[in-house]
Amino acid sequence: MLPEITHVIASLIANQPVGGRCLSVKEAVGLALASRPLRYGLSTEYALRRYRALKRGTVTLTPGENAALWAELAAKIDSRLEAHPGEDDFTAVEHVLACESPSRYFLSPVYAEKLFYRRMARRRASRLPLPSRHKNRKSHSSL
Repeated sequence: MLPEITHVIASLIANQPVGGRCLSVKEAVGLALASRPLRYGLSTEYALRRYRALKRGTVTLTPGENAALWAELAAKIDSRLEAHPGEDDFTAVEHVLACESPSRYFLSPVYAEKLFYRRMARRRASRLPLPSRHKNRKSHSSL
């Protein structure tokens, strides 16, 4: 989720001024969130399922930032459908996810930092050679 924000954080850390003070990950996260307009990091199908469930009333959201995100997303989809009456809900969801930026409810600095560290851990793990399953097994001929 959100590879673009982790890329921005990594580039801020890597492209620090020569002789300047090194940025911490926390500082880079703050700069990335302040300088980069974010996109919703959801698939169209998942957002559409959640939107339809909210409209039917089959999903109740617990109060907090998660509920605020879904309420905000539903409001943007509703306003898109009102502005374009011939459009179906799938197209409206697709437009909102692709073209509109989320508010502060979408990505907290703590979560962005967690995403960055997770990405770096995956990167380190992918560079290590995989251990062989059969280290001590002698090779057998196929005869």
